[in-house]
Amino acid sequence: MTGIARLYGKMEELALGEAAAAEESDIPDGGWGWVVTLAATVIFFVVTIPSVSFGVLFSDMLLGWDTSFTVTSWVFNLGLVFAGLCSFLTAPLVDEFGWRKVALTSGFLMGLGLTFSAGCNMWILVCIAYLVMLHYFLRWRRVSNAIIVLGVCISQMTMPPLITYLQEEYGSVGAILITGAVSFNCCPAAMLLHPVEWHKQRSYPTTSSKKDENPLPGNTPGTSACLMRILSKSRSCLQLLKSPVVITIAIMIGMHMTVVFNVFTAVPFAMEKVGFSLQDASLCLAVAGGCSLASRVVSALATFCPGIRARTIFLSGSFLTSVSITGFSLVDTLVEKAVTLGLCGFGYGLAMSLTGLVVVEEVGLSMLLPVLSVSFFMSGVLFLIVGPVSGVVRDVTDSYVASLCFVAACLLFSVVVGVLLPVAHILHQRRQHQQQSQEQEQQQDEESCCAVTSVLVELMVVVLVVDGAV
Repeated sequence: MTGIARLYGKMEELALGEAAAAEESDIPDGGWGWVVTLAATVIFFVVTIPSVSFGVLFSDMLLGWDTSFTVTSWVFNLGLVFAGLCSFLTAPLVDEFGWRKVALTSGFLMGLGLTFSAGCNMWILVCIAYLVMLHYFLRWRRVSNAIIVLGVCISQMTMPPLITYLQEEYGSVGAILITGAVSFNCCPAAMLLHPVEWHKQRSYPTTSSKKDENPLPGNTPGTSACLMRILSKSRSCLQLLKSPVVITIAIMIGMHMTVVFNVFTAVPFAMEKVGFSLQDASLCLAVAGGCSLASRVVSALATFCPGIRARTIFLSGSFLTSVSITGFSLVDTLVEKAVTLGLCGFGYGLAMSLTGLVVVEEVGLSMLLPVLSVSFFMSGVLFLIVGPVSGVVRDVTDSYVASLCFVAACLLFSVVVGVLLPVAHILHQRRQHQQQSQEQEQQQDEESCCAVTSVLVELMVVVLVVDGAV
């Protein structure tokens, strides 16, 4: 995938790349890496809170204000739009300041957002958690990946019932403040993300992880120069969207996140409209979290089976999620809704647990961070479109069934796009071949021009010599 790497330009040095491949024999593969795994699990737990618990946390308040579902969708999706659109800054920020400083700042901002507003989801933290894990593990990489994504399931299983209890004991405002306080746990977790060089026996040239303690001399000028470097590298990162392979992966990942998070937000509102209580909605969300936990174990085991690609499992999970969302909107009893939402959680966990592995499988390990950042950027764009449109569909039709079927259809579209990923690879290879042919032709033209120029110069010299002799 050298063509994609060429599009990325200088930003490719932020990922593992060839230098990291040379160091694989000295990767800790344990030790402090398990502490990093625990810290990343905490980060995943906290980052998931605004996404899966928004409906439970704010439903009573918004329903008391008689807020339309369109406005509710805007409130929820704007925070995720901000998180997605800012995620493409991950690579340049890590390159400039190191992953600990960026993670600590992002965690602090997320805690403030959830305490004083409707939440501020920082997917920069997710990108960094994946990146750090890859630096610490090689042989145990799949196991570490399976552990850190458990944070999402634990959050989904525990937070909705806990928030319901806090609302009964301390009211809506008290529950929001306590949940915000829980989100600040990202800060101490970020401090545990040591530069991997601290735990290696041999030293290597400075990488992005070392910049926490030893910034490069070229990265020390003033604020304006630092800002210009970040903007320049961010622009290079967005150029990845020129690749059909990257845009396909971004749609697969971004659409799945957009649809599932909007469904989890709509569940309390949809169930209360047909006569269920908030406790019933919390129970269904907890069941979805438990099924998501089970699916992540299944997906982790499936990745060890030869011949099974991560993309196949991801698309299977997305298809199951789409079908179960439609089923949830059509069934009537609490048991049926819990079962269908459990299937939705199973499909969600099956897909999202393999997000990083899908990227590595399709474009290579060196492109994980930039492609993951672009995928989250795409999710921000989709949150800006799909979420509010689903709210408009709900208010126009006065039916959550129509709204949920709409988002299920959007997810099914992303499955179709994902199935066409091999075609995207072929298109990319053709484009790459055309670029190489053009470069070769240009090089040949330049060589021809140089040869002609050389001949003309020699002729002029000969003429001058002859003229001087005459």
